[in-house]
Amino acid sequence: MNTYFNEEIFPNKKEKKEYTPQNIINIPNIEALLKFNKGKKLTIHMGFPNSKEHKDITGILEQSNEEYITLSNPQTGSWNLLPTLYIDYITFDENINYN
Repeated sequence: MNTYFNEEIFPNKKEKKEYTPQNIINIPNIEALLKFNKGKKLTIHMGFPNSKEHKDITGILEQSNEEYITLSNPQTGSWNLLPTLYIDYITFDENINYN
């Protein structure tokens, strides 16, 4: 028995939510959302564990997958390969495409 956590407050069993066509309306995950918005200007806000450092990186979304996002900056000619692990949130400078 785990003595650190109260078993009644933090049960080991997770309730599984069942999604059916009636209760979900084509909601894309973050990966799909980024793929729908390839070529748009955005800012990625990143935080790092055990650090007070926070980084904001602006650029054009070139590629994205589950582990990394690639941004280019035409003004400086730089390219950034950013691990999704450290992303806090993303802001877009344009309207977002959802499909």
